[in-house]
Amino acid sequence: MKLSFPVLLSGAAVLLLVSGCSTSPRRPPVDVPETSHGGEIADGTVLDQADGKAGADVRTDVEDVAVDLSPEAVSSEVQALVDQGKYWLSNAEPVLAAKEFEAALALDPTNSDAVFGAAVSRYVAATELLAMVLTLPSQFSGYGAGSGTRSDPESQNDYLAEEVHNIFLFLRSGFLEAESGFSSIQDIGFRFDIEGVPIYVGTRPVVVLRGKFDLADVRLLAGSNAFFLWFTELLAAQDFRSDLLAAAYAGMKAQDEGLDLFTILDVVGHLMASDERFFTLRKDDGHELFAAGMQHMVDAGANLVSGLSLLEELGAEEEADEAISLGWDGGDRLMVVRNRVDGATLDEAPLEIAFSQELIDASQELLDRMQVAGETVPFSQGPAVQLGTLLGFAARLDVLKFMPVEIPIDVSGLQPGQVALLLALMFPDSLGFDYGALAAQPVGLRVLFPLLMKVADPVTAADFWMEWECPAETAANGVPAAAKGFVCSKNAELVDASHFPSTPFEMEPDGYLSPLPYLVWEDPTWGGFLLVDHHFPPMGEGDPEFVIPDLALTNTGLHVWLKQLAGLLQ
Repeated sequence: MKLSFPVLLSGAAVLLLVSGCSTSPRRPPVDVPETSHGGEIADGTVLDQADGKAGADVRTDVEDVAVDLSPEAVSSEVQALVDQGKYWLSNAEPVLAAKEFEAALALDPTNSDAVFGAAVSRYVAATELLAMVLTLPSQFSGYGAGSGTRSDPESQNDYLAEEVHNIFLFLRSGFLEAESGFSSIQDIGFRFDIEGVPIYVGTRPVVVLRGKFDLADVRLLAGSNAFFLWFTELLAAQDFRSDLLAAAYAGMKAQDEGLDLFTILDVVGHLMASDERFFTLRKDDGHELFAAGMQHMVDAGANLVSGLSLLEELGAEEEADEAISLGWDGGDRLMVVRNRVDGATLDEAPLEIAFSQELIDASQELLDRMQVAGETVPFSQGPAVQLGTLLGFAARLDVLKFMPVEIPIDVSGLQPGQVALLLALMFPDSLGFDYGALAAQPVGLRVLFPLLMKVADPVTAADFWMEWECPAETAANGVPAAAKGFVCSKNAELVDASHFPSTPFEMEPDGYLSPLPYLVWEDPTWGGFLLVDHHFPPMGEGDPEFVIPDLALTNTGLHVWLKQLAGLLQ
């Protein structure tokens, strides 16, 4: 079952918890040179420098030791620490590298090599740890959720929910340290040279940044870092209290048996029904984290645009020794990254990512509109730009295979601008989005999910809040015949029907025949984020006119938006 973009967006965070992958040691042992930190290990024992074995902690009277604190000596020590940090960074040990760079900063807080080295080390370490979070569900076993009557943890599951929150806070702290370092580098003449900085996803490197880093590279890394901050802050803001353990166990069991749509819905519905707090904002720090994430979403785009501009300012032609440089393909800027790593052969080759002027202009306009409440951004000018850029990067880096869901359209080989254009052509502007309203009124991810279950323990399709407009097919099969029971088949007779009669969610016929299910949302505006064009084809032509939707308008707007994808699924 290929999941559509709404499912991809709304389900990504849950799938982090219910999809697991295995990892194994990925780095060969390296020769450890003598370090400036001497032989002290974690418990304070001192290693004998001759043979590396633990020995007595022999201390010398400080009066007998002459310590050279001259500027020349300090400078020499700082350079030694920086060189040691570069060594560890090149050998895929970013945490050890960070310690060396930070030791250098303790001696000279103004040393730009130490500032950048510490920042990029923390960025790489946090990025790799984020990928490792996907292995967390493999540790789950069956425990029940708390009753929700107490604010302090009262069950193993509540403790787990708190630890999930702490994990995302820990990941965030690494990206925040990187952000601090990147933002402090403002010198247009900044240069940092290194043999290579490998970045791993799972068990293999996906890219090795080689050569000289300049201020443009700092901005581009800061943009990527801001994206990860948005992601970790969005998840850290959520309340994870639900029967996570049982749901994760059910999800892994279903994965072994082969996933189908209603198994996925059953797992997600179970999570939401087990505790009404699940995926609402945390009461203590949820709003603060959500607001920080919204700002980092803006920062990600702003740093990308700034970095591309600086690439052009600092040198228009590709230079062989630059970690990231600028080339041209007609009128498109080419961000040339050294180097992408082939997953099969581990060979390295420069990676070219193209940015059209249209995409850059659209990104800048979106940045301006995202920060003003009441500004409605059509899909083609908002999410299509963001998703296109993100998926374009992922496709060029060949990391889509690591995503826990299958994207329903093939974007392999496409550049960010091409993906954005494809999304804009495939999905019309029946939907609009108010980023400023969402920033002013933070909400939990729960508002993006429909109310799935009619009963506490669903066993059949009839137990979900879903209704289709192919009654003959659903009467015969219980569910539609296409796309594993999610879409009416191409030959099914569609009937414009009312939905959910005799319930608080009753909807009259909307004049639009659709093979997709009609769903129920507790908040059809998605926390004020969603608006819908009420001029649906063939009823209206011209520019969209967006209105605040009710439940019927949200369904119809989504169905118009998904029309082409529904045809592919049929």
